[in-house]
Amino acid sequence: MTYLLFLTQLIFAAPLPLTSSSQSLGFEKDLFVSKSHQLKISAENTDWFLNPQIKKSKSVLSEYRSENVYYGVQPAITLRVNTLNEKTSLKKYMKTWMKDYPKLGFQILNSKPFKLNGEVAFLLDLYNKDNKRQLRQVITLKNKKVAIMTCRSHYKAFKKIVGDCNQIAQNFHWLDNN
Repeated sequence: MTYLLFLTQLIFAAPLPLTSSSQSLGFEKDLFVSKSHQLKISAENTDWFLNPQIKKSKSVLSEYRSENVYYGVQPAITLRVNTLNEKTSLKKYMKTWMKDYPKLGFQILNSKPFKLNGEVAFLLDLYNKDNKRQLRQVITLKNKKVAIMTCRSHYKAFKKIVGDCNQIAQNFHWLDNN
C-alpha cells in the first residue's frame, strides 16, 4: 500500500514546484500562466477554449473563445497587461481612461468597483453602436501592472455569454504576494 501511495505521488509530482504541471496549481481547463507578469487565468467551469492562434503582441497575453457563434460573431475574452511607469491607484487609472471611451465610440453602460478574488477591481460595460458589439472589461491593478480582461460579443448575444466572461475573469489570479 505504501508503495502505491509513493508511486501515485511520483506520477503527479511536477518537475519544478509551482509550474503549470505542478499539483499546487491544480488541473485547470486551458490554464494560461505568465511567469513574467506573475498571473494566471483559465477557462475552468466554462466551455470556452484557449485560442492558440492569437495575434502576438506585447500587451495581449491570451485569448479565450466560445465554441459558439452568435449573429456572425464568435465571443472572445482577451487578457492584456500594461506596465505603468509609476505606481497609481486603480481609481486614478480608471478616471483617466473613462474619459477616452466615448471618444473611441463607446457608450458606457455600467461602471463600478468590486472585489475580484480579494483584490480591488473595476467592472466596465460598454456598447459600440457602429459595430453592434457589447464589451465587459474587468480591470485590476497590482504594483505597476494593470490586467485588463475584455469580453466581447454581438450585443444581442451578450446576455447569453456574460456568465462565462464573469467566470473566466474570476479564474484570474495574481501569483505574487507583493
